[in-house]
Amino acid sequence: MVPGERLEPRIVTVYPCLTEGCCMARGRTTALTITLTPAERRTLLAWQRATTISAGRARRGRIILLVADGVPITAIAATIGISRRFVYKWAQRFLAQGVEGLADKPGRGRVPRQASPQEQHAME
Repeated sequence: MVPGERLEPRIVTVYPCLTEGCCMARGRTTALTITLTPAERRTLLAWQRATTISAGRARRGRIILLVADGVPITAIAATIGISRRFVYKWAQRFLAQGVEGLADKPGRGRVPRQASPQEQHAME
């Protein structure tokens, strides 16, 4: 710009529904709200950067962070790549049990069998 030169005014279109909030959002709204404590938020954010925890646990942490930020359930499901049902499942488990509720539970595999005292003696 050269000193003394005038700038031409720009025409900017502003949609009133975006600035005044008069339009309703499309789609459903959810009653599911999560308020995170600063410590919980720090923990869940640390999970996103961690390389030593399971991918499933990091994914669950991301779900909770997105729900707490007010992202719609459908958008969370599409972003993460899971169904809406599982978003609700993990959010409700977090509300009931906190961060500990996001941990992996033991699977349905075979129960390890302990050897009887006679078998232990025979192995020695």
